Formats: sequence, C-alpha cells, structure tokens
Amino acid sequence: MQNSLHSSTQASAARPCGQAAAGIPGQVPGQVTDPGHAAESSQLQQQADITWQSMRRHGIAPTPNNYKVWFAFCHETTPELKQRLGAVLQAGGVVMPELLTDLYHEFFDGPSDLIAVRDSTQNLHQIAGELITTVNRNGTELQTVGDTLTGVLSDLGPMPSTAELERATTVISSITAQAGNRVRALEQLFAASVIKIVDLRERLVKAERDATRDALTGLFNRRMFDAVLARAAEQAMDDRRDLSLLMLDIDHFKRFNDTYGHVIGDNVLRLFGRLLLDHIKGRDTAARFGGEEFAVILPGASLAGARSVAEQIREALGSRPIMNRTSGQRLGVVTCSVGVAQFRHGEAVGDLIQRADQALYAAKYGGRNTVRTEA
Repeated sequence: MQNSLHSSTQASAARPCGQAAAGIPGQVPGQVTDPGHAAESSQLQQQADITWQSMRRHGIAPTPNNYKVWFAFCHETTPELKQRLGAVLQAGGVVMPELLTDLYHEFFDGPSDLIAVRDSTQNLHQIAGELITTVNRNGTELQTVGDTLTGVLSDLGPMPSTAELERATTVISSITAQAGNRVRALEQLFAASVIKIVDLRERLVKAERDATRDALTGLFNRRMFDAVLARAAEQAMDDRRDLSLLMLDIDHFKRFNDTYGHVIGDNVLRLFGRLLLDHIKGRDTAARFGGEEFAVILPGASLAGARSVAEQIREALGSRPIMNRTSGQRLGVVTCSVGVAQFRHGEAVGDLIQRADQALYAAKYGGRNTVRTEA
C-alpha cells in the first residue's frame, strides 16, 4: 500500500493527481454553445475526472467536503493545503478522514461564515429601514389626527347644538378608530421586527461559533488558537507577566482508531476535549491544534506551574478507562504526551509554539505518557 502511494506521489511531480480519463463527454448534438464557455466546461470536466480518479486511488470517501479539499490539492489552488497533503503522501502515509475534515474547516469554512455575517448585516439594515419609514409615516399621520381633533374641538362653540355634538362625536370616533388601527399595526410591526432581530442574532452567534470552534470537540479551532495566543503574548509583554503553552498529543491514536473504528476514535477526541476544559480555568484556553494534537494557553503560568497542569491532565486521562457504550466492551485506557514551553518576552509566538512542539516530540520519543519541558 505504501509503495503504491509513494509511486503515485512521485508521478504527481509534474501532474499532482495523474491524467484525466479518456472519453470526456463533448457537446450534445444540436446544442448551440459559446466556444469559450464550451472550452471552460471541458476543462472543468477534465479537472473533475482527475480529482475523482485520484480520490478513488487513495481511498478517499466521495463526500462534497472531501471533494473540495482534494480538488484544491490536485489542481494546486491552495498552496499550503497542497504542501501539507503532499507531505503525508510523500512519506507513504494514509490520508485519514480527520485530516481532511481539519483541512476543510481550516481552508474552506471561513468564507461561508463571512457570507452569513454579511447577509445578516444587510437584513438588519433592511429591518431598521422599514421601522424608521413606518414610524415616520405613522408619526406624520398621528400628528394629522391631533390637528384634526384640535380643529373639531375649536369649531364647537361654548354652547354647541345637539347636531354639532353628534357630528363632532362621529368625527372623533372615526379618527380615534383610525389612530388605534395605526398604533396596533405599528405594535405588530415592532413585534415582528423583534422576532427577526432575535433570529439574526442567533444566526450571527452560530456563525461566530462555527468560525472559531472545532466541530467535533467544541474547543477553539486552530484559527482561534492563533488569535488568542497572539493576544495573550501581547498582554504578557504589556503586564510583564508569565505565559506558558502546552502542546498535547494522544499516544498511539492512529492505532487505536484503526483497531476500534473512527466512531470510537471520535469519542476519545471528545473525551479529551472535555477533560482539558475540566482542568483549565479563568483566562486559560484549550484548542484542537489538528488531528489528535491539542494545545492549552496558560496566561500567568510559569514553566513549573504549566508543568503541574500538564501532569494533572496526563494523569486524569490515563485513569479513565475507555468503553464502547454500545457493546459495553472495555477498551483499556489512552494516554497523552505533553510538551511545555514558556513565552520569552519579545519573541514571535511561532517560536513559542515550536519550542513546545519540540518538547512534545521529546516526550513521545522518550516513551510517551509523559511530560517534558523545553530544553
């Protein structure tokens, strides 16, 4: 399996995903098309054939999200994605579903979130415009009602006749009824607008959550992790306070996943995410860094304090047996390795991540289920 993956990757140096299949469908007889459009359609069909063939060759599930990622890989529309997937294949590895999910969320989730925010903002402006127009119109009409009532009353003398009182009563009743109808209509409009605004708010909250959260674990995603760490580093320099970072990796997760299946593997990732949340507090931040790798940002924590937190997390995970809830089968325990590094005021946050990552690798190569601090 590895040899076939490796050879196919070498062949992709000139063409990432191989050649298109022969016999690409042409124009339907009798159909009139623009030559430029026909050429573009033919090119898209060829690219689609290349993408699907490559996905079948590498055993990639044909989901819409996977297709989007693999299309970008095959046709090099996203250089960083191409580099990361290519590195996995070049090393003879198998592309796991979790990696494709992470790549999709990282590279393709953002624009849809921005569209949701943009559309919600436009809707909010529309609702506000409708309210302003209606209030102004009703305000003018109600002012007219007031002027009419004033005129009716002024036309009545100090001793009006019965006929004059009847006419005045009829006019006042009619105007009052009209004014009441306008007020009720305005109340209904406000009530409907409030419902729309609440709905927009919920959509915006969801868009923000989807843009910043990992869908599987509920932790912050890599994008949000980068933003929080950058802010934490700035704050640490401003306040002259400590800042530490944990990088955590579930030991032998691929083997566990292959043995018990992706459903159980996903449950382990969720369990680890909840465990991290249980062991942080205040301004601490837990994030899924990618795959089975996680990170915890610890503002105000020294290297020794961060190591203590890491040990608590490691011991808590190792003491929780994993069970298949469907069958009741005990699957043993999973462990994690942790690397710890402390921020050096003035350095780039990338250097902090690199040192924590190096400490993590030292923990894994040192036997796993252990915590290592930066050298």
